[in-house]
Amino acid sequence: ECIARGLSVKYLTADEVIDYIHQHQLYANTEEKQTQ
Repeated sequence: ECIARGLSVKYLTADEVIDYIHQHQLYANTEEKQTQ
C-alpha cells in the first residue's frame, strides 16, 4: 500500500525486497508502469 501511494518502505523491508519490487514494477500504478 505504501509503495502504491508513493511512500517509502525503506525502514519497513529489506533492500533486496525493495529492489525486486522496483525491478518487477510491483505495486506500481498503471500510469507509472507505462512510462517505464
